[in-house]
Amino acid sequence: MHTLDDVEKIREIDQGNMLEKIDLMPEYLDEAASDFKGLPLQKCTSDFDNVVLVGMGTSAIVSEIALNWLADHLSRATIVVRDSRLPNFSNNRTMILAVSYSGETQETLEALLNAVQKGCQVMTVSSGGNMRKISEANKIPHINVKAGLEPRTAFPFLFVVSSLVLASLSGKINAIGEIREAVDCLKSFRNQIGWSVPQKNNPAKKLALNIVATIPVVYAFHRNSGLARRMKNQLNENSKMPVVMSILPESCHNELEVWGRAAQYESKFSHVFLRTEETQEEGIRVQETKKSLAEMRVANVHEAIGVGQTRVSQLLSMTYFIDYLSFYLSILRGIDPSPWERIQDLKRRVLVRTHFKEKLGTLAAGAT
Repeated sequence: MHTLDDVEKIREIDQGNMLEKIDLMPEYLDEAASDFKGLPLQKCTSDFDNVVLVGMGTSAIVSEIALNWLADHLSRATIVVRDSRLPNFSNNRTMILAVSYSGETQETLEALLNAVQKGCQVMTVSSGGNMRKISEANKIPHINVKAGLEPRTAFPFLFVVSSLVLASLSGKINAIGEIREAVDCLKSFRNQIGWSVPQKNNPAKKLALNIVATIPVVYAFHRNSGLARRMKNQLNENSKMPVVMSILPESCHNELEVWGRAAQYESKFSHVFLRTEETQEEGIRVQETKKSLAEMRVANVHEAIGVGQTRVSQLLSMTYFIDYLSFYLSILRGIDPSPWERIQDLKRRVLVRTHFKEKLGTLAAGAT
């Protein structure tokens, strides 16, 4: 029996039970859609000129994928910021959505305090922590999400909230209805990529086997940038693997030049194209890029394709595929995907050296 079909071996490696949390993405999305359906989002829809989505890690990825979904429905400039500094244009006509699952992310808290000082219109999302305390102290609308998960497995709850906030700014899309359609799509997709599906019939397991001994180069179009970021981060955190993230069409103008002259290390890389519904031009660009790689004798080239009839179904099904893929890679590598002690240790060290805890009390008290 292959390792990826050996349930006992999987359970032995997966001490933190990451598999169950990945399995439950459709149910978590459904739960979140019910929990947040009646949010008083009118509080964040007053007059403004632009939107800044602030977060780090998964808390930023949810906003990025939500924006990938809803960008065509938004009339105001909207960007994602992964930093403690807000753009210089931020002012009282800027809406800030600050997301930190733990409520303790240093960079996001710094940006939140900066937003308050600049007089921005602010809304926050967390499972508690200082994010909620500061929001309550400054009468900032705050949405509380399900606690007790690793930030990366809280994706469904954070995604639904971020999507509903963005959709409320548009008023042109039934976000809850489309998310519920996506839930049905993911449940069906689970029958193709879930852990109980044998490796010989499972595209996620097959891809894991093909790339496990490589450094994956992940390609996605700019409008699917959140998917590339999700794959990079999930393989970093769950599989403990390095990943190169490559955004199309930009990489066609520089990076492609590398592979024809990389014979000495080409075998160490794999190339994975993340694809959702495409325009004719996008399809041609992918085809020609893959053809160029083949002409340069780059052999380890693969693709993963989203499923479903709606934009959000395609994005979420690709996210689901990526999460399973990262889990299968961790099992092949014999690594429990849950621990993230190195990240936590670095955060603690930065927190101590920057004296942020001391600053936080002073800044929070004087934020208004």
